[in-house]
Amino acid sequence: MTDSAENSSANMASPRLDWGKLDHVALSTADLDATVRFYQDVLGFRLAGVGEPNELHGRHALLMMGEAGGGMHFFEHPDAARILPETLVHTISFFRPGFLQHIAFTLPSQEAALMLQERLQQQGVSMTPIMDQGASSNLIFLDNMGIMLEATWAKNTQPDQG
Repeated sequence: MTDSAENSSANMASPRLDWGKLDHVALSTADLDATVRFYQDVLGFRLAGVGEPNELHGRHALLMMGEAGGGMHFFEHPDAARILPETLVHTISFFRPGFLQHIAFTLPSQEAALMLQERLQQQGVSMTPIMDQGASSNLIFLDNMGIMLEATWAKNTQPDQG
């Protein structure tokens, strides 16, 4: 950290805010129906609702990760551009300053990760192999609009008890 950053943080009001979980991330999509299908059918998110267009924006949908998790709020806009190409070739290490790099989600176990990997393969979704990150593993893939997503899980997790 630079001196000015240290001085700035030292002058911040105390105590710190006690943030809870991330509520949602808002993103654009050119095809709301395709995005809803991807997040529901492939990733297993729950559709919380679809809003009609208004004077501020087009249709929008909130997709929730689970009962305790946050969500993804997609706003339909016909000019929304794909963020990355349809394949992950040259994108994993491609850093774009000032741009969304990826969104990471935690899975409860390797069993859940393998289930996700199978779903992604069945849908022809471009993805990396499972990668060893030391205490955790991850898998990186693209959604229908080219947003890079990461699934990560701790190596010492037990299989889901369902």
